[in-house]
Amino acid sequence: MHKHNYATATRLSALLIFVTVTPAVPAADLIARWTFDETAPPYIDSGSGAIQLMHDATTTEPLTDVGIEDRAVRLNWQNPPGVATRLSADHSSLQMDSFGFSFWLNPAGANPFDTLLAKETAFDGSLPSYERMCWQVHLLQDEGSVAAVEFLVRGDDRTHTNFFGAVVSSPAVPLYTDAAEWIHIAGGYDSASGTLVLFVNGENAEIAGMPGASCSGGAPLSVGSARNGDDFVAFAAGAFIDELQIYGAPLSREEVALILDNPLEVPKDPLVIRPTVQESVEDFLLHFDMTAEAEYIVEASTHLPLFETVTSFENDLALVHDSNTLAALSGAGMDGSALLLRSGSSPAVPTRLFAEHPSIQSDSFGFSFWLKPDQLEPWANVVAKEMDFDDSVPDTKRTAWQLRLLNDVGTGHAFLELIVRGDDRTQGDHFGSVTSTTALLLYTNTAAWTHIAGGYDSASGDVRLFVNGAESVAANGVPGARHSDGKPLSAGTAMNGPDVVQTGIDAWIDDLQIYKGPLNAANVGFLMNWPGRTLDNPPDIVVRWRLNEPHPPCRNSARAVIPGSVEVTRDMLDAVFGTAPRNRVFFRVLEVPGSTGFNACE
Repeated sequence: MHKHNYATATRLSALLIFVTVTPAVPAADLIARWTFDETAPPYIDSGSGAIQLMHDATTTEPLTDVGIEDRAVRLNWQNPPGVATRLSADHSSLQMDSFGFSFWLNPAGANPFDTLLAKETAFDGSLPSYERMCWQVHLLQDEGSVAAVEFLVRGDDRTHTNFFGAVVSSPAVPLYTDAAEWIHIAGGYDSASGTLVLFVNGENAEIAGMPGASCSGGAPLSVGSARNGDDFVAFAAGAFIDELQIYGAPLSREEVALILDNPLEVPKDPLVIRPTVQESVEDFLLHFDMTAEAEYIVEASTHLPLFETVTSFENDLALVHDSNTLAALSGAGMDGSALLLRSGSSPAVPTRLFAEHPSIQSDSFGFSFWLKPDQLEPWANVVAKEMDFDDSVPDTKRTAWQLRLLNDVGTGHAFLELIVRGDDRTQGDHFGSVTSTTALLLYTNTAAWTHIAGGYDSASGDVRLFVNGAESVAANGVPGARHSDGKPLSAGTAMNGPDVVQTGIDAWIDDLQIYKGPLNAANVGFLMNWPGRTLDNPPDIVVRWRLNEPHPPCRNSARAVIPGSVEVTRDMLDAVFGTAPRNRVFFRVLEVPGSTGFNACE
């Protein structure tokens, strides 16, 4: 969870502005997250705990199929063994009295009273089966071939009571059939207040239950069928489950809205910035950390506590098509769809995709993507960081850095070269280059995808390049190269001002990821083994274009936190407050939860 820890505001003329950051209600801490992208159990928590979700071998094997994103696990029943699937996780971090949960459900032959998720409890054979769970999320009775969802809490200490509350959704889950739709289910329990919340597709149900339930007795969390000791006390629904997230507190309405709009998202604290301005007669520039692809509302006030909306904007980090170049085509990719960068006659310039945004202005950088050749030619450009116009140097030197093919080695193959020149030529024009140890096939189409990654560390001068995991390291790397002059990042053809300086490749490209620093061998190994994933640890991701759109613009799905700013003009203020003199103006910037992300990029 990232907290925005600073904010500054500067006036475009000389004016001192004081800024404070008002903390918002903290987001629920993520405890575990299972994406179910594995082809078989155990399923590994992608968070810091690496908690394994294991299959109970006495129950039906889970199946794997297409999920809300990548793969999902299917809970099902077969005979033998005659018991529907049970997955379980046994870890100290899951022992929490207060908790929250979020997952996606696609019914596939669910029946009334089937169980989806439960926290088990210590064995007690004296109780009815339905009371032998700490808490449970399950379906209720048939109400016209659909069922409501019930979330109930009993606790694991029965010395005082065995019921702390239950909350029921409106009927929403189809029974007996393979449903077409995915349903989002979330909620949780607050042991301090007794509040139980349940959301089904964002529709909220809440009750004031009893506080004080103990849910930390040490028994496992189970998905599907549930045990009490050796006994099965609840049985799994026939259903697909995807993106199971467990939290340390119930989820709020805003957090659920974020996940509902962005199925891969983990909620974080919303951003509220309140810069205080001593006088306001000119234009202002507000600086703050912002989330890529998030939507923001800028508000102002002349008399606290009343604020009025001045403007709103989306922090757009799209990869767009240069209309003076050949359009990219869409087709099947390594993960979802991919785009074909290509050459042709109308227009004659090969495809150029580019992005302009402050977040990609980084002296150190890293990249990762998948490539499938489609009539590659020697010397074609793959990816480049462009630079200020300078026609006094050869075209080959008119990029800040680039990844390109070299010449045909004589066998119809060419190696890749990553070359770093920097965008400030007063420092020189060569900070290192590295050539791949693996060559790519030229002049023909191939069915195989190649993973390519690398980058440059401005502090150390390291230049690294990986092709299908085979690493090359530059022996001539020099620190200090600048790549932050504001010019675009491009894929395919590269420009310098109005000039085409490097023609683009003919190849399919998929899942282009840009990082704040070079990738290492462990990073690359993870990305190769898990196509469709991003790194959870440094180097931090800046942008990820999945390229799943049928045509550009392609939206960023990384939602990284990056420095940003927004201008508030005098005309904007006049439109809200009138033209009378203003002795004091207060600003605040609100980040709107769930405004962009998965829906936009898919």
